[in-house]
Amino acid sequence: MKLHNPELVGALLDGELKGLRRVLVQRHVHRCALCATEYRHLRHVREMLAANPPHAQMSDSPEFFWSKVKREIRAHGDQRVELPSPQVNPFDWLGQHRYAIAAMTATLVVVIAAIWMTQARRPAPTPVIVTAAPPVPRATVEHVSTAIPDTVATTVDTKDTDVTVIWVSGLPWTPNMTEMKTVFANLDT
Repeated sequence: MKLHNPELVGALLDGELKGLRRVLVQRHVHRCALCATEYRHLRHVREMLAANPPHAQMSDSPEFFWSKVKREIRAHGDQRVELPSPQVNPFDWLGQHRYAIAAMTATLVVVIAAIWMTQARRPAPTPVIVTAAPPVPRATVEHVSTAIPDTVATTVDTKDTDVTVIWVSGLPWTPNMTEMKTVFANLDT
């Protein structure tokens, strides 16, 4: 059975199907969530009817009753009646796909185990020891302007640990120390 046929689902529930046709409809109902829901709904209606049997009490004669039924059929014969489709719940889908879900879960477990085993076999990274090169002696010159015009404070860092501060008043700033020494040397003259 490839199409959704509620009549065959009802016939299966009533026990009217035999042989290969019954097997095919059963297999379809087990695989199709819509038909499984229809089967469950019909079974529920059947159980309710069995629990509450109707008590037929006709106030009219059978001929008068059937004449009213025929009159209603003629009056509403051209109207279309839409039957509600059954609601499919997630458990129907899970029931239909339980083997696929089990296979996906097993595959996921195998992949996670393989990744974990690969990580466990990987050797620990060897630490890299970085040795610092000896510091290169160099001079750093910083220039700081002061509030007094033509006055600067300069610090000179050399290979010695001492810091030399030179205060010069009245001289323009020059970052070149050689040029500064020349300016100092010419001050005496």
